[in-house]
Amino acid sequence: GYNHYRSIGGKVGRKEGYRKSEEAMRLEYAKEIQLLRKGLSLRNVSAITNTSVNTLRKIKNLAI
Repeated sequence: GYNHYRSIGGKVGRKEGYRKSEEAMRLEYAKEIQLLRKGLSLRNVSAITNTSVNTLRKIKNLAI
């Protein structure tokens, strides 16, 4: 079924535009970036801003 769907032009995977661009992430999470640059831990920033630790990991890779 999967191969047949692809052979007739079906698209699989995540939808286009699913992930935010780096610039959009920087704008949306500016406060989190500021706190990470001050040296706070991921868990402390998560507690302060109610942002998940996994999201903060993504932000940390972008910003620092």
